[in-house]
Amino acid sequence: MTVFDLANVAYRYPGAADLALRPVDLSIKAGQFWALCGPNGSGKSTLLRCLTAQLTPVSGTVSFAGKPLVSWSAQARAQQLAVVRQNNQAKPALTVREVVALGRTPYRHFWQAITLADREAVDAALRQCDLVALADRPFLALSGGQQQRVWLALALAQTPSVIILDEPTTFLDIHYQLDLLKRLKALTQRGVTVIAVLHDLNQVLQFADTVALLAAGTLMATGTPEEVLNAKRVGQLFQVEANRVQDPAGQSALIFH
Repeated sequence: MTVFDLANVAYRYPGAADLALRPVDLSIKAGQFWALCGPNGSGKSTLLRCLTAQLTPVSGTVSFAGKPLVSWSAQARAQQLAVVRQNNQAKPALTVREVVALGRTPYRHFWQAITLADREAVDAALRQCDLVALADRPFLALSGGQQQRVWLALALAQTPSVIILDEPTTFLDIHYQLDLLKRLKALTQRGVTVIAVLHDLNQVLQFADTVALLAAGTLMATGTPEEVLNAKRVGQLFQVEANRVQDPAGQSALIFH
């Protein structure tokens, strides 16, 4: 099953002379971990914003679940697509549980009290992200890695079919990076589609099912990490010397010089 179909999708920022995203054709399959990769300024975040309807392409169409993305109401879209952004903010007075409960907003009107279904979804999200013991703690009292788990729990509380993340491992130490990526990978085993902008190519090799590699606004290649992230292509694109090796566990890894 395909969740996103992009046909001839391009985007130019207002006032810019060049396209930030050149015409892209792409089909994103359900239940996979998709990584968007490429050098800085390659169009990764622009593509992501087209998938979330934050940007409207200047040409082409983005379809979600077989319908044009623009035909989905904001509420219906939020029930299916959860977005974890780089610069999330929570009010200082909110507890962890209260932040996670914001994920239920697409399911009720602002004057409605939280329902049993809402509470169950919040509790399930807290359990999935190992946050039950922290549920009543102030959000701002948590470490950066714990806060990132809260944002993921908020997304899970939406009970979405797709979770989209823009550089989710930025500013996290390696322990929290791996913890988050393992949680995202586990979600795909339950049929959730994960689409994330990632910079660490070795983590992409370890966790992603499919890679979309961009450069200068152009989609250069799509496929499995093994297919796309070969040493020659990576070296040329990132202007480094690269070698592919296998670690003791038989996992492919890239070494840069």
